[in-house]
Amino acid sequence: MTTLAILPSGHLHIAETIEALLSSNGEESLPSTLSAAFNGNLGEGLFTLACTNTFSELSSLFHYWQHFSKSYMAYRCQLAPDLGPKEKT
Repeated sequence: MTTLAILPSGHLHIAETIEALLSSNGEESLPSTLSAAFNGNLGEGLFTLACTNTFSELSSLFHYWQHFSKSYMAYRCQLAPDLGPKEKT
C-alpha cells in the first residue's frame, strides 16, 4: 500500500508501507495516472489528486489529501495577483 507521510523536516513524502514491500501479490494500490503523477513530483501528484474525482477506491488518507489539495487550490485561486509596487502619481 502506498501512503503519504509528513517527515520530521515538514516535507510531505510518498512511500510504500512495510506491508506492501513484504507482500508479493503484485497489487497496485494507486491508479496508474496518480502513481505516475506522484513519481513526477509531489506537487504534480497533489494537483492530479485534487483534479480527479474517480478515486473512490483510495484509502481515507488519500481522500484527506485530496480534500486538502482542493481546498488549497480554491484558496489560491481566490487570491488577487501580486501586481508589484504601485507607482506614485
